[in-house]
Amino acid sequence: MTESNERTWTKRAALPMDEDFVVSTFLISYNRSREGYARGGQGTKAEQDAFWTLHRPTIELLLEDGHVEVISDVEDPRIIYAWAATTGDVVHACIVKRTYERIDPEGAREMVVELLGDRLQRACGYTHELVNLRLLGMLPREWFPAASFLAQRFGAQLARKAAA
Repeated sequence: MTESNERTWTKRAALPMDEDFVVSTFLISYNRSREGYARGGQGTKAEQDAFWTLHRPTIELLLEDGHVEVISDVEDPRIIYAWAATTGDVVHACIVKRTYERIDPEGAREMVVELLGDRLQRACGYTHELVNLRLLGMLPREWFPAASFLAQRFGAQLARKAAA
């Protein structure tokens, strides 16, 4: 968010202390997406727990393998307003806290631009529905689902984890 034309936030690489927040907000966003809803993410408590258990390993692999940046408070870096996970021109997630999205949509858009940069101006793939970008009216028409990314990159690892 901006205050007197001076940012109260800064972009930085994700730190180990950010992991729980990033993983849980990724799962919540995926859970609330159309695909998550279709896969039982909005069902009973047992169905939601099963959804999280099933999808957490994939999300953790994406975050381990990808580049994660966060927008955090200037004075307290533990406070995260937004974050994005990318692998080159593939965007896995770009999440802005709903509070900031509602209070200051322009500030939320500014955070998205800071996190994704010139990717917003060219064709990119995405591995998960980007609910925040759609709600902010920022999902580029040139972007496309990168359906094969997960299978090509992590197929063997995910199969081993599922079998364990």
